[in-house]
Amino acid sequence: MVIDVSDLNSIKLDKKNGTVVVGTGNRVGRIANTLARQGFIAPFGDSPTVGIGGITLGGGIGPLQRSIGLISDNLLEVEMVDAKGKVIRANKNCNSDLFWASRGGGGGNFGVYTKYKFKVHRAPAKATVFRITWPWNQLEKVLKVWQKWAPSVNFKLGSELTIGPKKGGNVSMEGLFLGYKTEALRLLKPITSVGTPTTSIIRLLAYIVGSYINVPDQGIKNSGQVYYGANYVRLRRVKAKYDPKKCVQ
Repeated sequence: MVIDVSDLNSIKLDKKNGTVVVGTGNRVGRIANTLARQGFIAPFGDSPTVGIGGITLGGGIGPLQRSIGLISDNLLEVEMVDAKGKVIRANKNCNSDLFWASRGGGGGNFGVYTKYKFKVHRAPAKATVFRITWPWNQLEKVLKVWQKWAPSVNFKLGSELTIGPKKGGNVSMEGLFLGYKTEALRLLKPITSVGTPTTSIIRLLAYIVGSYINVPDQGIKNSGQVYYGANYVRLRRVKAKYDPKKCVQ
């Protein structure tokens, strides 16, 4: 059974209290743009086509997580319908266990979620967006520097490093800085100085234009769906050893 929730697409911003209530049929881009036009931000992800339900109930990472947290950190309340058709509200004071489980645990399998209430934050007038690309064969040196740099750089700067396939792919870093280009260039220098970037785009935009980042598929052709995973890894070179005594046909 498939439940079409696309008509549940309301967006109600409460500027006085700094909150927004959105229907589960919304996609990230629509919410981010609506908030940005009215001078607010929330940590909605890096792709405008993702549904707000899936990204919220999974925890919700994005380019603003270092400055204002994950989506789940800004979730204040959910509304859902359980298997018996009962409408349930959950927040820190009411059905708090269900609210806890709806902030990244269980994948949203506790009912049909219909509304989400989030905390929102004032948006800066300007933001700097960037995309730097390196050849795939420079992956090792770029990854080593990025993993040391990314967690400690200014908290207003969020970045993602995407590794494409070895054949026909590349290494790409893109992100968002809640500030002006001059400062962004200074903060980015430790990573832009690595290797020989083939593309370097750093632009200052009105925040409404740069309110989300659309991550490309990094060379995956003719694919309607792309799966992204995230992790910190430890690189080490392994020298293969061949022992004929242990080889069995």
